[in-house]
Amino acid sequence: MTYASNLPIQGELVFVTSRECRDLTPEESESYILGYTAGNDLSCRLHQLREQSGGQFFFAKAFDKFAPLGPTLISPEVFGQGEGLKLITRLNGEVVQESECMKDFIWTPAQILSHMSQGT
Repeated sequence: MTYASNLPIQGELVFVTSRECRDLTPEESESYILGYTAGNDLSCRLHQLREQSGGQFFFAKAFDKFAPLGPTLISPEVFGQGEGLKLITRLNGEVVQESECMKDFIWTPAQILSHMSQGT
C-alpha cells in the first residue's frame, strides 16, 4: 500500500483489554490488560476542525477501519514495563518514526485504563 508523502503517519503503543471493565483502580487495571500491540493512529483532519466536530477530536478517529492494529499481541509478562522496547513506524519501507515504547509516557497503561474505566 502506498500513501501520499504528506499523509501523517503515527504509530502508537496499544493495550488490549481481556474483558469489559468499569471503575478500576490502577492496581486492578493491570489484570485486565491482555497484551500490547502496535496501532496506526489515523485521523480524518476535516473532522478535527471545530465546525465539523464540535471540538471533539474523538469523532475524527472513530470511523470504521480507522484503528489498524497488529500484527502481534505481546503478553504483559513479555512486555514487562516496556523498557528498552522500540516502536518503529514505516511508510513504504522507510522508517518515519522510532521511539522507545514507554520513554515519553506520563502515565502507565494501567493508570490510563483506570482513568478510562471511570463512570460518568
